[in-house]
Amino acid sequence: MNNVKRLAVYCGSAPGTDPLFADATRATAAAMVNQGVDLVYGGGRLGLMGLIADSVLELGGHVYGVIPDALVDLEVAHTGVSELFHVPNMHERKAKMTDLADAFLALPAMWNQQYVVDYKGFIHVLFIDSRSRPERHRLAGIGRRRSAV
Repeated sequence: MNNVKRLAVYCGSAPGTDPLFADATRATAAAMVNQGVDLVYGGGRLGLMGLIADSVLELGGHVYGVIPDALVDLEVAHTGVSELFHVPNMHERKAKMTDLADAFLALPAMWNQQYVVDYKGFIHVLFIDSRSRPERHRLAGIGRRRSAV
């Protein structure tokens, strides 16, 4: 049984350093729509962000975008998504995406990339293994409880 109804996908506002990243982004969109999973993402229209949103929409899926006001002012917001949330800053963007999503995925735009995801009190650090090709890349996740500060 699939408990994931909304997947937050973190990806770049650039197309990436290898064409296989775009292929992986399109494949992710197709898999999501085929499984009935909605997209939650950063709300941009450029790069891999725009590509995944457009791909999900073209396949008939639902897209939630979350974008800071400063980026809306720079005219990089994707105005064609199903629902676009405007937030005051990057911190609120991550918080809103966390609230909307059931699960998270980081798509790389280059090798040797590191993502830090704060989810429900846990810090998860995801490393992209630069020794493998994009079609065989490995994600290693390390999770630990966030300390109260």
